[in-house]
Amino acid sequence: MKRIFYWIAIASVASAVLTSCESEHREQERATHKINTWIYQTMDDWYYWTDELPSVSTLNTTIAPDVFFEKLLSPHDRFSWISESAQENSNYLSGVEKNLGFKYLLGRVSAGNDTLLALVLHVYPDTDADAAHLQRGHLIRSIDGKYITVSNYQQLFAATDSVKLLVYKPENRDLYSIKVMPKEMQINPIYAYKIFQYDNQKIGYLFYDKFIPDNGDDSKIYENDLKQVFSEFQSAQINELVVDLRYNTGGYFTQCLLLSSMIAPPAADTAFVNEYNDLITNYVATHTTGLSLTDRFFKPNNLPNCYVGDLLHRVFFLVGTNTASASEAVINALKPYMDVILIGDTTYGKNYGSVTLADSENKNNNWVLQPIVMKMYNSAMQSDYENGFAPDVRISEMDNVMKDIWEPLGSENELLLSRTLNEYIIGKSPANRAPSNNKTDAPPFIPLPFSNRSQDYPLVIF
Repeated sequence: MKRIFYWIAIASVASAVLTSCESEHREQERATHKINTWIYQTMDDWYYWTDELPSVSTLNTTIAPDVFFEKLLSPHDRFSWISESAQENSNYLSGVEKNLGFKYLLGRVSAGNDTLLALVLHVYPDTDADAAHLQRGHLIRSIDGKYITVSNYQQLFAATDSVKLLVYKPENRDLYSIKVMPKEMQINPIYAYKIFQYDNQKIGYLFYDKFIPDNGDDSKIYENDLKQVFSEFQSAQINELVVDLRYNTGGYFTQCLLLSSMIAPPAADTAFVNEYNDLITNYVATHTTGLSLTDRFFKPNNLPNCYVGDLLHRVFFLVGTNTASASEAVINALKPYMDVILIGDTTYGKNYGSVTLADSENKNNNWVLQPIVMKMYNSAMQSDYENGFAPDVRISEMDNVMKDIWEPLGSENELLLSRTLNEYIIGKSPANRAPSNNKTDAPPFIPLPFSNRSQDYPLVIF
């Protein structure tokens, strides 16, 4: 048990000092062995599937650390990853990223075709893409004259200089070109929010893009913004709530608990029951750490001016195939306490949590681990969404790719929100939407499943 104390403090093992007479190759082997030994011992202590780790005696500890790490993973594990840059890992978790000014989803136009299209999901404000009027629902066909493929998309979208995008407009089958400069930006997770009123119905709507409190500076700026949104919902005395998580792949556990707590009914108590391996379970049960075996909702009186749970009897979530991790945890936590209605497509399916582990004592080790360390249950001990949550009402926006106009997120005419507002809340026919081209000859769009271990789409929850 003494050893786990050091891992809670994120300490490291030490190895012999390299002597100046060793060859460069031998020095590299020893350095790699030291890093891999740290990886193994860290995983042995923390990993949820620690009982499935191979014996260290069967492993080559001089191979590349990322390859070594992959050899440790359980067949059940789709989510753990390793990063060579602590700063890049921190940036991603804090919503700091460099991109071309828009969020996108890659898809094939036919099964087995390696040529891809990038579907624009939403455009970030104050970017070249925004200034060039790139719109949600448009499709990127090529970048600097190169068609997007399975093998080159990461390189193309990681451009460091201005690039030319060839864009397809489904509404009139037109092509246009724009030039955009990649920009490092802090992604604000609150992309849109509104209050709709229909007679005596007051409906709060929030599009929430990522569970992050701030940009890593402990300012809590985005956490405070989230509270402010719910403060406005409370002041308006909403009686319905629609939370749009369709592209939200996860984030910090603290924000997951906060969002859940502002929505949960007053009598709600236990939000999450967390299951670790035996070593961590025993340690957490007997020591004060940043981990817990049970997490409870914040009480309403601890959420002054931003609690709406007493105004609601149900909550609507707009979901899709990229709704994952913390997003699914919010849904699961609320299900035992109120009616939770899912509209959209089946969610991703991640009922596990991870922590960031770094080697604080070896300055030459920049590798950072993000292993799965726990499985999460709700108060009814339910955690049965490995294959995702099936929607109560299936409405797939992917059915409309290259066939229809995609309205802005938060618009009353946007497909998922319009159907939710008109058919399931106020009980009216759908609002007038922009006319569909109804092109029966439009090619299909087959979304690529995002890679769980790719640094483009890592899934995180603390």
